[in-house]
Amino acid sequence: MESSFDISRWTWANARWRPDCPALVAGARTLTYQQLEDRVARLAAALQGLGVQRGDRVALLLGNRVELVELVLATARLGALAVPLNHRLTARELAFMLRDCAATILFGDPDLRTLVEKLRAEPQPVTRWLEAGRDTEALLAGATVGLPPGLPAAAIDEHTPHLILYTAGTTGLPKGVVLTHGNTFWQTMNATALGLLPGTVGLAL
Repeated sequence: MESSFDISRWTWANARWRPDCPALVAGARTLTYQQLEDRVARLAAALQGLGVQRGDRVALLLGNRVELVELVLATARLGALAVPLNHRLTARELAFMLRDCAATILFGDPDLRTLVEKLRAEPQPVTRWLEAGRDTEALLAGATVGLPPGLPAAAIDEHTPHLILYTAGTTGLPKGVVLTHGNTFWQTMNATALGLLPGTVGLAL
């Protein structure tokens, strides 16, 4: 049964309802819903080819990039968890988070190569280091067939985890807060009720 709580279905559905409408705008670059769904589906297939399975953690050390959205949605489609990391932290702090969530794959920002190299020198569990842009485009090029949502192997309901967000740790070590698909679904419904409607533009800093 298809689940309305599966956030990876959002791009799939919009690609059918309004394929040519802008979904993401990053500087001079715009992706329509059809283009975004195509990239999410192929990234999900590529991640599956790398061995990412339901419940696995994929760390994202990225700035404000299109790939951040794409990878969050692609991991969700597999039933895996994306772990966005704060690039303003030190390598030691980030290494603790990687150990804590047991991430074995990390996508780094090309603008953060110095930080990534420092992080690689710290004790942490990552075995595959990939770079947004160069490596994500290579993964997309190698995945000629995309992975649709709703496959039995990644059946999603409101209780399925899809994100781990770390607290500031102001009174101790940071804690990894697990958000489910249901959490994101209802947060979006709340935002819609407050006036986030089609045509609204959001600014991410």
